[in-house]
Amino acid sequence: INPRWLLFFLRRLYQKPRRKALVELRIQDRAFQFQIGGPDLHILENSPLDPDLRVSGTAQAFIALFSRKQSLEDLRSSGALQLQGSPQAQKTFAQALGLHNPE
Repeated sequence: INPRWLLFFLRRLYQKPRRKALVELRIQDRAFQFQIGGPDLHILENSPLDPDLRVSGTAQAFIALFSRKQSLEDLRSSGALQLQGSPQAQKTFAQALGLHNPE
């Protein structure tokens, strides 16, 4: 699966949250960064910026998340997704995608 296809689903799920955060998705061996909080998502690949939140996992884990087949909490607790960043950035990410808030 080409990780770039997953960005299409990311754009469709996006809901502008009240707070801003710079998020990096590490899908297999590729990194994509985007700023949450604006009206649109502008996604960059391999940006040198230091993100507020890094979410890492396989393409299959992101498919399960974006298709709502598994919750963020379930994927995180199973180890399929790893989240590194502040609790506030995690909450903003979950709100921006209409996902359940991580605890």
